[in-house]
Amino acid sequence: MNFSPEAVRAYSYNHKYSRRAGLENYIILQNARRTYQNFIEQCRGYNVNGSLVVGYAKRNKMSYDAALKSYIMKINHSLLNNHKDSIGEKYITTRSFDFKESIFPSFTACCANYNISPATVRTMAYNRQLSLGEALERCLQLREERKFIYDGIEYKSFKACCLAHKLNYNSVTSYKTEKKCDNLEAFLHFLNPANTHEFEWNGIFYKSLQACCIEHNISYQAVSTYKHTHKCTREEAFYHYYFPRTKAYIKDNIVYKSFADCCKKNNISYSSVRSYMHTHKCSREDAFKYYLERNDSLKFVWDGIPYRTFRDCCQKLGISFNSVRSYKPRKKCCNEDALKHFITLKIN
Repeated sequence: MNFSPEAVRAYSYNHKYSRRAGLENYIILQNARRTYQNFIEQCRGYNVNGSLVVGYAKRNKMSYDAALKSYIMKINHSLLNNHKDSIGEKYITTRSFDFKESIFPSFTACCANYNISPATVRTMAYNRQLSLGEALERCLQLREERKFIYDGIEYKSFKACCLAHKLNYNSVTSYKTEKKCDNLEAFLHFLNPANTHEFEWNGIFYKSLQACCIEHNISYQAVSTYKHTHKCTREEAFYHYYFPRTKAYIKDNIVYKSFADCCKKNNISYSSVRSYMHTHKCSREDAFKYYLERNDSLKFVWDGIPYRTFRDCCQKLGISFNSVRSYKPRKKCCNEDALKHFITLKIN
């Protein structure tokens, strides 16, 4: 701020203020003698970002003057203690920034000199409770750690090296996780032309796991979700969905293509059986037996003709099932008597 240090010291001595209190009151006194067109211009006179002060005042439901005073106190605290904390740096519009024995016109200029985003540094400073200088140093350290050297050429990161050699970065990292190897080994594996195919199943190479799933009519999304949930390899996840589709299932000496096909042939919902297995923690045979017995109990015979359910019988005979169901409790009769009553009415 453009104030003479001698004038501030004299003002503090004459009014018996401490250094901090003297500087705060001197700033207020000097700016009180000025006239401003609006609040933003007043903030600019204090060398403070006005839009941030307005937002702070609205969030905390306080007056603009109180918010401005709060910011001035934070900035002065940073200046007096020669400590460049994230709070003081954030609200000063123009201020020199010292980093590694070099002075920059501002924090943004310092970041531009090191080719790093100021927003990235500020985010790290906020998340890890660091000063801007410490956060900037940490970001530069991480950038050095990310560098990858291959064949004497230094790349900004391992991902940049994969892209430069036209390799799928996600495939390389997935292979690295599955085989528990380092970046270089996974990179060399995909760099070899013999390993250009990403997925192998039953001795057949596919361009990707998704292409293999499409070939075998299996949901790629389901396989990926299973792999992430059970933390297994792609082969194990694919085998989980491939096995029940190809495994023949035998029930009552009848061979079915699969267990799902067996459920379909017996008019049982395969998804209902799986849901029952999960809820009651039983085998699929027990779940299948439950729904088979349930369907048998729901069967209805009329005039020697078997129907899957009583509702199905009513629909086949052209009678409203809801009418029959409401007639039963009113007349206190069984299904057969209620159905016979409506058949009679229909004939007459």
